[in-house]
Amino acid sequence: MRITFFTVKNIKKFFRFAGFNLPRIFFFPYQFLLSQKEEMRVWPLAFLFLLLPLFLFQEENRFHFSAEVIRTIDGDTMEVRILESHGWPEVGKLEKLRLAGIDAFELHESRGVLAKAFLDSLCSPGERIYCRKGRRARDSYGRLLAYVYLRREGRWIDVQEELLKRGLARRWT
Repeated sequence: MRITFFTVKNIKKFFRFAGFNLPRIFFFPYQFLLSQKEEMRVWPLAFLFLLLPLFLFQEENRFHFSAEVIRTIDGDTMEVRILESHGWPEVGKLEKLRLAGIDAFELHESRGVLAKAFLDSLCSPGERIYCRKGRRARDSYGRLLAYVYLRREGRWIDVQEELLKRGLARRWT
């Protein structure tokens, strides 16, 4: 008995599991290859078609949503407007977003004021940020929990890591 792993259904599951939501057109080459006789299948070509969309869509699909910064509330909280999302959160909605994985100092502490100022300079109003959901979607105050990234001069900046490097926040789980 032969088990076939390369069915279109399994390939779609693989991409969804990896966090990629690919258009239907990307599955046509797989359907063609899998419809051929066993002798006619070209496995290296199948692997190429399998990996090509991963490279083409890697940056776009790495994030759950993007948002525009409206204002900085404190060292680890911002108010944002959702620009793009894959169904969650709602596009166009104003939300409070808390940086996942860190805890910045509070505003009544001296480093808290510095943390807010640094976050405000890094994520200034009008700036587009890219977000990945944390372990939980929201915290106990109803704020979105997300890992936040910026695109500057062709490279990605991890906002949480920048705060940690400067000693303005500590890891939080």
